[in-house]
Amino acid sequence: MKKILVALLLLFSAGAFAKDEQKKDTVPSVQLNEVYVYSHKETSPQQIPFSSTIITRKTINAAQFNTIRDLSIFVPNLFIPDYGSAMSTAPYIRGVGSRSCGQAMALYVDNVPYFEKTTFDFDFYDIMQIDVLRGPQGTLYGRNAMGGVINIYTLSPLKYQGTKFSVAGGNYGSIMAQAAHYMKLNSKMGLSLSGYYHHRNGFFTNTYTGKDADDQTSAGGRVRFDWQLNPQWKAQYVVNYDYIDQTAFPYGLYDKTTGKVAAPNFNDPSSYNRSMLTNSLFFEFQNDKILFSSSTSHQYFNDDMRMDQDFTPLSFFSLEQKQKQNAVNEELTLKSNTKNNYQWSFGLTSFYQKLDMNAPVAFKKDALQQMLQPIFDQAAAQGAPKMTITSEQMDIPGIYNTNIYGGALFHQSTYNNLFVKGLSITAGLSGDFEKIKLDYNTNTTL
Repeated sequence: MKKILVALLLLFSAGAFAKDEQKKDTVPSVQLNEVYVYSHKETSPQQIPFSSTIITRKTINAAQFNTIRDLSIFVPNLFIPDYGSAMSTAPYIRGVGSRSCGQAMALYVDNVPYFEKTTFDFDFYDIMQIDVLRGPQGTLYGRNAMGGVINIYTLSPLKYQGTKFSVAGGNYGSIMAQAAHYMKLNSKMGLSLSGYYHHRNGFFTNTYTGKDADDQTSAGGRVRFDWQLNPQWKAQYVVNYDYIDQTAFPYGLYDKTTGKVAAPNFNDPSSYNRSMLTNSLFFEFQNDKILFSSSTSHQYFNDDMRMDQDFTPLSFFSLEQKQKQNAVNEELTLKSNTKNNYQWSFGLTSFYQKLDMNAPVAFKKDALQQMLQPIFDQAAAQGAPKMTITSEQMDIPGIYNTNIYGGALFHQSTYNNLFVKGLSITAGLSGDFEKIKLDYNTNTTL
């Protein structure tokens, strides 16, 4: 009887094991989204020797990424705070970044470098893929790549044809419209035309004026021409224009006793508007041995920022800052395109940037009477000549004319399958030269 029970238990166990094996065999497989590599500097996501995040068009549309700030939600170790206007876009990757001057992260849109953080905040549309490379990239990109690189690629009319149109609306008066048309002119040439319009009302109200303190309107368009000259040569020309107009800096005073921030309540105008135009010409040659690319670009922008610096209904301080930039960049890259274990790349970049800024500060009536006049009165009480301020406003202009030019030479080598399969070693070298000339002028009278 015991032998029969043991046999039955063995049969039951064998049957259960067989069922489990059958279940394992019938577990459905998970198919990952296809990832394309558009950059002419890296090879494949599996071979990139650093941390990266690749965001496909499907993810961009599903997550409704509208600006570069939205990437903070999706990309690990990337943080882009909102300081109240499109002008103040300071990215931080792994804690590396700068709020006030320069930048530690490089941004490329269709191989065009964006030199100033002022230009980083623009509406996403017509986007094919976004690559975020974390960690120093100076051996692949040269300038402004200490923290990492964000590469943005738009749709190519040679790979995608058709017409797209979308309109979306929401609360706070939000409305967004996008339109695009992609077509092949012949078997080797393609042309795309796209544009967008985006408006939303503010989330805060300026108590002093009763109007929105942070409403925003933006619009833009892009023209892209792709030409596959032959199987080895291809060319790309892109012109892009963006405009933004917003009521900016919805700040309120902080009350230390209550720990609360008051609603915006200030009298001087606060706003930000910017026009930006970029155009680029890109060539690429590749065969079974090398890949060579050349990117020539020009970027122009002008903007105007106005700020009530005391953020009160009184007239203390106000600031207006106008900027105008012209920047030209040339970047050449040569890399191996074989399946050998040893892979190499060389790059050379040169640029010229002219940035003119006019940033006058105004000391207004309340500041002169409540802050500066008491100092004169105190000096007079101690025997100094008595002085009385009669001016309603004291202007302190600040004119900054900056000329920057420089270049970088960089190299990276990678040896794959070192000693064992799958093990690789990467080394790089970068040399950077930059010269800055600043002319500054200011004066004041009272």
